Amino acid sequence: MAWTLADITARLQGRILYFGDPSRSWSLAQFDAAFVQVKTWGFDGVAPKLSDGQGTDYATDADLRAIIAKAKVHGLTCWPWVGVSKGTPQRWADICSEMAHATGLAFIDVEAPANFHAFMAEYRAKTPENFPVLCTCGGNPVTWSTGWPGQTAVQEGVVFSPQWYGASWKSGYCSGLPPDQCINKADAEWIRVAGPSVILVPSLNFDGLSAAEVTAFASYAARWKSPVLWWHYGVMTNAYAAAIMAAPVGFPVSSAPDPCADVKAQLAQTQTQLADALDRLRQIGALAQGAVK
Repeated sequence: MAWTLADITARLQGRILYFGDPSRSWSLAQFDAAFVQVKTWGFDGVAPKLSDGQGTDYATDADLRAIIAKAKVHGLTCWPWVGVSKGTPQRWADICSEMAHATGLAFIDVEAPANFHAFMAEYRAKTPENFPVLCTCGGNPVTWSTGWPGQTAVQEGVVFSPQWYGASWKSGYCSGLPPDQCINKADAEWIRVAGPSVILVPSLNFDGLSAAEVTAFASYAARWKSPVLWWHYGVMTNAYAAAIMAAPVGFPVSSAPDPCADVKAQLAQTQTQLADALDRLRQIGALAQGAVK
């Protein structure tokens, strides 16, 4: 079964800011301070790297969920991702399944592995809830990654997030092209290797671009009507953030989440359990009275 853009936008919405390797050793307090800044810049969510494909940067599932909850407190969604540089397909599936159960989405950075199908088979077995997989990878699949992902990878049904490197492409891959034509050139490669039905969620690298170029980049990417992910927190500035926020919004933007939502849900569940218990007590009482008579 292939996942659709609607499967992604039902979860991931708006402008999302990546966190890379430098934050992988952070404490919860450090994430908390960073999330405050991200919200001040105007972003809707964060995507912290929390695994290299072998180990995780959190000790327990509770620690993973604590990072996600900390983002929610500040009105941000949180989408941890796995950067595959180590491990096995089985281990990638373990970690992705754990993250998907915490967020409703598996998010993985995969660069042309021969065992992608083995990973997906393991993931589906461990995740019967069918949480979607978002796979980020090279943005110009013919020029850079010799055809990854091809038709067979697309047949796994994942949604791809191409990494479009506006700054580094300016002097090479997209020399002389404005941002819209640069994206079109990379997009044409995706259609060539993955077919016209491939679903893309842009990941944009802004470092090294002018403010005007960033706004143009963001404005054109909005045509995909999907979330847009920005790489990355370590090089974000007030000026870059303002340039990103100046672009028209062509995709759903999440409303600020209720910081008490989890507590309210627990209270509702407790109330239901108490009501059930009272019903049982009444039934026991009625049976006892009948026995005495």
